[in-house]
Amino acid sequence: MTPGAGSGRPPPLPPSDPVSTIRSWISSRGIEVRPWPTPDGEAEAGSPPHPILYLVDADAAPPVCSECEDWVRRPLDFGEVRSRCDRLVQVARDTGTMVVRVDDDDLLHVGEETWALSHHEARLMRLLIEHIGSVVDRSAMAQALWPDRDPTDHPELNNPIRRLRTRLRSAPLELRNLHGRGLLLVGPVRPTDPGSSSKVSPGR
Repeated sequence: MTPGAGSGRPPPLPPSDPVSTIRSWISSRGIEVRPWPTPDGEAEAGSPPHPILYLVDADAAPPVCSECEDWVRRPLDFGEVRSRCDRLVQVARDTGTMVVRVDDDDLLHVGEETWALSHHEARLMRLLIEHIGSVVDRSAMAQALWPDRDPTDHPELNNPIRRLRTRLRSAPLELRNLHGRGLLLVGPVRPTDPGSSSKVSPGR
């Protein structure tokens, strides 16, 4: 993978993979995996902010799903898993309801695409995702990058911000600078409407 560029299509799903690997493969496509029945016995209330695939016990009634949800029954049929995931990925692309997260390897995930970040870029991005849709002031960003320093002293902050903005050029996200206030992360942007931003879900 080239830093700053989105990844290609996900690898094919080997039919010999155990369930734990299948769950990881589903998650890598930007889809949350949940068991069914859930502990509270309820599906996501209303329309969920990102795609969800329920793994339904063999003897359980399936959940009532919205457009951004689907289910498969255990034992898993790999062709069905792939088909349901393909549909959910397409819905996420069409509606902008994609999971956005930074993993432990400092990779930014937007749906099933990934971008490599530096350690400082990843720290800054995690903070912005945590407060996505809200303004993050410069002191909070400085504290996230240099926790041992005085957060009011941030002369070097412009450099990681500039690098992160460059990194996000190919991502369906927008980093806005609100002069005198801080940064605002918005997105993902719907492919059919480049001028607008849509719903986003911070990764869990």
